[in-house]
Amino acid sequence: MSFWTEYPAVTAAAVGGIAGLVGGIVSAISKGFFDERVQEKRLRFERDNARQQKLIEAQSALLDELGSVCWKWRYDAIRVAYYGRELGSPNDSVVKRYEEAAKNYVENIWANLNQIRFLGTRAGRIFCKSALDEVERFYKRIDDVDSQIEKVNATNDMKKKAVLLENIYPVVEDDLRKSIADLIFSLAKQAEMLPGK
Repeated sequence: MSFWTEYPAVTAAAVGGIAGLVGGIVSAISKGFFDERVQEKRLRFERDNARQQKLIEAQSALLDELGSVCWKWRYDAIRVAYYGRELGSPNDSVVKRYEEAAKNYVENIWANLNQIRFLGTRAGRIFCKSALDEVERFYKRIDDVDSQIEKVNATNDMKKKAVLLENIYPVVEDDLRKSIADLIFSLAKQAEMLPGK
């Protein structure tokens, strides 16, 4: 008889020891493998989360910038239309206010239009293509109003200016005010940046 069969307790202890040793090695290797996978997933999650946070911050900043430049353009345009409506019965004060408003508008229009178009391009990049399309549609509307204001500014007849600006005023005062708010709201909705119900 062999030693291992004569002493079954020793055999069981030896087999148990070998199994424990192999199990410990396999367990350590498996634990290391799984810990590494868990760590990789956690790091990937943290990177994705940080990237998402940066995107949200960029979208929020874009909405603020776009809103600011749109409202600046609107207030420049509304001043021209508001003071220009009074040109039908002009006096020196009315003419001076209109001329200051028109001068300010002309000085700022190209920068405002450029900024709106630039922000539209950025919106297409950090929101989606439909965001760019929305900004472009809005841009077309304000470009149409700008063309009307240019025609008014090219005319020397004060009464004619007053009539033309009287027609432009409600578009800028009401329609484009609502359009700006709708544009910003729509982009915020696309980015799921609106507060809960």
